[in-house]
Amino acid sequence: MGKVDVGVLGVGAIVAIPLIAGAWKAGTLRADIVEKFQSRHDTALVGLETMAARLLSTLAADYSQAIGGIAQDASASVAFDPSKMKPGVDSLAKVLKAHDRMPSYLTILLRVGPFLSAFLIGAFLSLLVAVAYLSGWDHLRISSVLSLLACCGFLAAAAVDALIYVITLQFFTNAELLPSRGTQT
Repeated sequence: MGKVDVGVLGVGAIVAIPLIAGAWKAGTLRADIVEKFQSRHDTALVGLETMAARLLSTLAADYSQAIGGIAQDASASVAFDPSKMKPGVDSLAKVLKAHDRMPSYLTILLRVGPFLSAFLIGAFLSLLVAVAYLSGWDHLRISSVLSLLACCGFLAAAAVDALIYVITLQFFTNAELLPSRGTQT
C-alpha cells in the first residue's frame, strides 16, 4: 500500500458527513410525513367535500330558479343565459379536482423518503470508493472516475427526488388551502 493522501480523505469526510446526516433524516422522513400530513390530508378532504357540497347546493338552487322561471313563462327561456352558471361549475370542478388529487399527493410525499435515503446512501458509498482510490489505497482497483460519476448520479437523483417533494408539497398545500380561500387562485 502506497502513501495515503490525507487531504483527499479530509475532503471526502467533509462531503460524507452531510450525506450521512441527509440519509438519516431521509430514513425518518416517511414517519415524519405521516405524523405531519395525515391529519392535514384528512382535514383538507373534509373541507373540500364541504365546499363541493356548498357549491353544488348553490348551483342547484340557481338552476332550479332559472328553470322555474322558464316553466312559468315560456318567453323566459330566451332570457335564461346558461353561461351565468359557468363560474359556479368551474369552481366546483376545481374543488373536485383538488379532492381527487389529495390522496395521490400524500402517496407521492410518502414515497420520497425511501428513495431519497437510497440515493444518498448510494452517493455515500460511491464517494467512499472514490476517496479510497484517490487517497492512494491501491488495493481498491476501482476507477475513481466511475465512482465519482456514480456519486454525482446519485446526488442528481436525490436532487430530483427533493424537487418532486417540494413541488408535490406545493400542490398539497394549495389543495389544502382551497376551502379557506374560496376558489380564487
